Amino acid sequence: MMRLRLLKRFLILLITAVCLSIVVTLSTSNVFSDNQGYPLSVANTSTKLFFLKVHKCGSETVSTMITWFALQNHLSIGVPKPPQTRMGWPDSFIPDHMMTNENPKPSRNKVDIIYVHTVYNATTVASVVRPGYKKIAIIRDPRHQFVSYMDNLCDYIDPCPSIKKRGGDPMSAYLSYPDNFTIMGINKLSLRDPIMFDFGFQFNSTTKRNVIKESIIYIDKEFDLVMITERFDQSMILLKHLMGWNLDDIVFIPINKRPNPLSIKLTEKQTVSLRNINKADFMLYSYFQRKFDNKVHEFGETRMAKELLEFRKIKENVTKLCGHREMDDPFTVNDLQDRCKVLQQWNPTLIEFIHKGKYNN
Repeated sequence: MMRLRLLKRFLILLITAVCLSIVVTLSTSNVFSDNQGYPLSVANTSTKLFFLKVHKCGSETVSTMITWFALQNHLSIGVPKPPQTRMGWPDSFIPDHMMTNENPKPSRNKVDIIYVHTVYNATTVASVVRPGYKKIAIIRDPRHQFVSYMDNLCDYIDPCPSIKKRGGDPMSAYLSYPDNFTIMGINKLSLRDPIMFDFGFQFNSTTKRNVIKESIIYIDKEFDLVMITERFDQSMILLKHLMGWNLDDIVFIPINKRPNPLSIKLTEKQTVSLRNINKADFMLYSYFQRKFDNKVHEFGETRMAKELLEFRKIKENVTKLCGHREMDDPFTVNDLQDRCKVLQQWNPTLIEFIHKGKYNN
């Protein structure tokens, strides 16, 4: 009888130990996971996506998040052929610019996902992305976007480099003579309204407001979701529901943030001038700000607050777990540590890894 009791206690202790081991393992491996009751619904999940990567709008962070989702789910990705990291930008995107992670040569095969810098063209996009895809973009307050644009992309803007070389101020020069500034490329394209430019529109000082409004309405009809940089986390929640993804799928680590403040500071007078010169960008931002407010209202303020709370807890855990990780060697999809590396990489680095096939499924 005594032996039977001891054996029974031993079995209970053994089962308890095994269960605790499983719980610890799951809690460690699921640091990224949505474990609070938002299960992934396969029937409603979309894996076809075109992301318009608008310059200097936080699009780099979104791209790395999408890269991991695509690789983890074994999706085909459209990327520029080597050594390019932009799909034709600033010139027109044509299918011959593209290769895929499945084919190292320029390919006309349709893909599941595109998320690189390009100038939007509905016809071209439809010809290279598989049917049923969602179209998303992200935009930013034009004041901050243009300052960052001018500060970071000076080498692509004529005559910005020569003005800097002479010790001048490119921003002041642009605000005084905007038509003297062009984006370098096959064609000399006006620097006006760089956000609208990435959406495929070119305007000048004589463009009427009603023409700009019609262009904005066209964009609204074309895109399923236009996210707002200043409301990044809320944008990710709306993206999650648009695509039928989990909170785990939208986890990100902010990247490409400048370690030092921007060298350009706008005065109040310069801000007014910029608003007049780049009026289309300001009109676009104002329109989609209101649209975004409506989307959040329709989603539900309480529901949004609940998901944001959970999402930010997961992000905090991920940030603590990941620290800073370099990606010097090939990475493995589904490896937790390698996911940390991918989420912290500049997109051109990831594109280079895809070019060279330096990852394992």
